[in-house]
Amino acid sequence: MAEEGKVEKKMEELKPSEMMVRMDPWVEEIIFNDKSCKILRRGLGWTAKKKALSAAMKFKSDGTAEFDWDVYYKMVLKAVIVKAPFEVDDISFAGMDSEFGELIERLVPNPFPQISVETLKKG
Repeated sequence: MAEEGKVEKKMEELKPSEMMVRMDPWVEEIIFNDKSCKILRRGLGWTAKKKALSAAMKFKSDGTAEFDWDVYYKMVLKAVIVKAPFEVDDISFAGMDSEFGELIERLVPNPFPQISVETLKKG
């Protein structure tokens, strides 16, 4: 209910298309060693993100949990990369230059957007 003398603004209704992740592929360009690497990628759907989160959470017998960043990054990269100039598999990720790996991490959304990745990684 609006306060006296104020006009209540009507909210616009959310359209179904606005709830959906972008699945039509687009190109992300990564510059590494002054060279271009073009990666065809798509958005990350809600269920794919939840599967990656679930796989990355490791529960211990003492009731605590740890987040396995390696599992999360690999699962998300496999879900979002459509085509790349490298194989999108564990073997390629393991042999990837660490600086290049840090660059492709930008394709991966923060698993917990309310907290910065830097804060999360500090533990």
